Amino acid sequence: MRILSWGMGARMRGILPRGGRILRPMRAVLLVPALALAACAGRPPAPPEAPAPRGVVLISIDALRADALGVYGSARPTSPFLDGLARRATVFENAFCQIPSTLPSHLSMLTGLYPTQHGVMPPSDVLSTAIPTLPEMLRAAGVRTFGHSEGGYVQGGYGFARGFEEWSDTAYAADTDVERTFGRGLESLSRVARGERFFLFLHTYSVHDPFAPPPGYAARTGRARSRCG
Repeated sequence: MRILSWGMGARMRGILPRGGRILRPMRAVLLVPALALAACAGRPPAPPEAPAPRGVVLISIDALRADALGVYGSARPTSPFLDGLARRATVFENAFCQIPSTLPSHLSMLTGLYPTQHGVMPPSDVLSTAIPTLPEMLRAAGVRTFGHSEGGYVQGGYGFARGFEEWSDTAYAADTDVERTFGRGLESLSRVARGERFFLFLHTYSVHDPFAPPPGYAARTGRARSRCG
């Protein structure tokens, strides 16, 4: 850039009187394209766009405290698989549920609205059909949608089933069986053809009160404590 402006300046001094005022504007004119060339030459090529994800799996574990997991600071061996996943994934450390109540909190997650906006607060407990949900929007865009819940306050009657091609839940949250729930999710995915996009939502109450830890769990991890607060 300096070479271009200096070279023209030297030639101009050979034909113009010393101190000629035309030299400064000419230098400015030369600097503009020189700057543009330098900017173009130094700009790295745009990175290729990442391919759109084929599928999204959203798993909700009701009443699970973040600090009960190793990735969020627990010293007990409660979550070796999730800790391993976290080491090669993006971990959000500043994420909070919108309200400490299952029904409105999960509807906020699937609508993108605060509880005061979607309106599912006592005494109202059913999402208005005027409010679109994430599964509805995804299905309208050609994404296959599947949802399986262990019931409780995440039942289809509250508005959760809307937009799902397949939905299942149970009448009572006490009827928890995480292997059954996740097994239904795997069955749904087995019907997704190669190249099809999908969204899978799974919800479990398996760590919610009342506790029923597997045999030997308490001996490995110490006294069980509430995950709710």
